Amino acid sequence: MSETTDSSGNVLSDYLFSAFGESLGASQTDPFGYKAQFGYYTDSETGLQLLTHRYYDPANGRFLTRDPISYNGGINLYAYSRNNSANLIDPSGLDVLVIEEGPTQGNPIGHTALAITGRGVFSPGNGGELSTDDKNNIVGGNISRYLDRETQRRNITLYIVKTTPEQDAAIERVMRDIAANERKLAENWRLSYDNCSVRSNRALDAGGFNQTGSIDMGGGGPWSFGTNIPGSAGSRAVITRGYSGSRYIPQGSTSQPMFIGQFMPK
Repeated sequence: MSETTDSSGNVLSDYLFSAFGESLGASQTDPFGYKAQFGYYTDSETGLQLLTHRYYDPANGRFLTRDPISYNGGINLYAYSRNNSANLIDPSGLDVLVIEEGPTQGNPIGHTALAITGRGVFSPGNGGELSTDDKNNIVGGNISRYLDRETQRRNITLYIVKTTPEQDAAIERVMRDIAANERKLAENWRLSYDNCSVRSNRALDAGGFNQTGSIDMGGGGPWSFGTNIPGSAGSRAVITRGYSGSRYIPQGSTSQPMFIGQFMPK
C-alpha cells in the first residue's frame, strides 16, 4: 500500500502493489507510487521503475539491464533486491564505498576516505584544492575529481558495501559532525590518535558495520582496535554484511569504474 498526502495529512492518492511493485488496483497516474519514499520513480506510460541508473520491471521482478558492478553484485545480473523484495530494497544497486589509498612520498601509511550514494566523497584531512571547508576536509565532494587526483599519485582499492538509506544517513551525519567539530569529538572519544582512518571507522560504527556483520556493536565496537591504521576500514568492509566486491585502481590510471557516477553528490 502506498499513499501520497499533502502537508495537512490529506490523502491525495493511494495505490496497492504486490511485493515486487506490480499494481494490484487502479492505474497509477503519478510517478510516485511503489516505494517512492526511497526514490523510486514510475514511468506511467510503461509501468517501469527508474532506480537511479537502471530500469526495473515490477511485472517480472527483474531489472532490464545488467548490474553495473557485474558479478560483484552476485551471479544473477538482473535480480532485484536478492529476490527478497518483501524485506529489502534496491534503489541504486550500490551504497557505500570504503576508499583505501596507498602510500605517497609524503605519506608512508596511506589514507582512508568514504563515499555515499548520491552524497559524494568524504575525505578527512587531505582536501587540498578540493577542500569544501577551511580545515582541509572534503565533505560531500566530487568523487570523480577526487579519484582522478588521487590515482595520479597512489594505488587505490574501492570496497563496495550495500546499505540501507538509514545506514547511509547515519554515516553521512557522523562524517559531517566530525568535520565540523573535530577537536571536541576527538576529546569525547578519548582518542589518543585521531586520523582519517579513525574517523572513517567511526562513521562505519554509526552505519552498523562490524567484524561479525552484526548491527549490535557492543563493547565499544571494533573501531577501538587498530583503526588508526589505513586499510582497517577496508578489511572491515570485506567481512561485514552487505559486502559486494572491490575494485583496484592502479596508480596512473586514467579511467574510473562506471559505477562511480552513483556516488556523485546530487
